[in-house]
Amino acid sequence: TSPLDPMQSWLAFGSGHKGIIVVRNSSVQPLLEGNADLSLPDVVSVEGDFLESAPVSIQDEQGNRIGKGIIGRSSDVVKGLLDGSMSANGGGSQVIPRDEMVFLVGYI
Repeated sequence: TSPLDPMQSWLAFGSGHKGIIVVRNSSVQPLLEGNADLSLPDVVSVEGDFLESAPVSIQDEQGNRIGKGIIGRSSDVVKGLLDGSMSANGGGSQVIPRDEMVFLVGYI
């Protein structure tokens, strides 16, 4: 594991979280390897109510916390995109950018 920069350290240990993003088990390894943003196809469900730019916990389908991130969309928007009641309207499928996530495997 590499040292955390100040933003990652704050996100991992200094911030609370406003909600939970549950990701597909098949998405966990690519996220941990740092190869991808967290995108809509990775998301299984959203728990809680939060605004865009809120810190959220990232969990696998078994409920294991794997990381935290700064969400790029509100919970209402992500839930609406997941259930089909909303359209991305050219906003793409990104939910959390790679550079705004920190993974806690090896730190907790």
